[in-house]
Amino acid sequence: MDENIFNVFNLMIYNAEGAKLVAVINVDTSFGADAIVARQEIKSIWELKGKKIGVQKKTYSEHILDIVLKKNGLSPNDVIKIDFLEEKVADAFINGTFDAIITWEPFVTEAIEKGNGRKLFDTSEIPGICPALSVFHSKFVQERPGDVLAFVNVWHKTTLYIKEHPEDAFKIIADIYSVSIDEVKSFTTVDKILDLQANKIAFTYASGFDSLYGISLTVNKFMIDKGMIEKKMDSSEFFNGYFIRRIK
Repeated sequence: MDENIFNVFNLMIYNAEGAKLVAVINVDTSFGADAIVARQEIKSIWELKGKKIGVQKKTYSEHILDIVLKKNGLSPNDVIKIDFLEEKVADAFINGTFDAIITWEPFVTEAIEKGNGRKLFDTSEIPGICPALSVFHSKFVQERPGDVLAFVNVWHKTTLYIKEHPEDAFKIIADIYSVSIDEVKSFTTVDKILDLQANKIAFTYASGFDSLYGISLTVNKFMIDKGMIEKKMDSSEFFNGYFIRRIK
């Protein structure tokens, strides 16, 4: 496989382990798809202090959790993190194992509806915290830059088509996956599709989460703090904005 979709956290993990992968498009960003859900009696992030939270450790979910805790005046050590498989954490919440969890859709809705949960936070509150990337093997990019540029150009035309003909675009996706158009629309509200202009910003050096370089700094620090890696990674090795800049 020459191309695949990774979130920025997993891209960095694979590269830290020796893979040579490079992102050429920021295709979308979580905009509510990931959330913290708690028991009804817990009404704020601050009230998570001393509570048991289900989260798979050393993942992008724990990274998001730590950022949210710090933004609300808590240290990651102020809560009791229980390491738990991400795909199973909603079921465990429903069964009463945890006071709160961090998960993604459709498990967020499941935890709220079946577990009588309360949503305390979702990723729409911190745009750019979990970007998804179109990733190629570095060797492929070096050997076939023309094909990568053609791929990026098709992506750009696709985003324009979605913007100009949303109903038709959503119907195409609905037909492919045998779901309703409304389900596709709903997904695009919590997983924000990014266009060329957003990508030009994403591939610009800056400290904020609008920039891939900005979010990669926090991911890098998290991985060092958790003992996952020993030193700072060079983001120029896994972000390549050349092709985005070539699109008019």
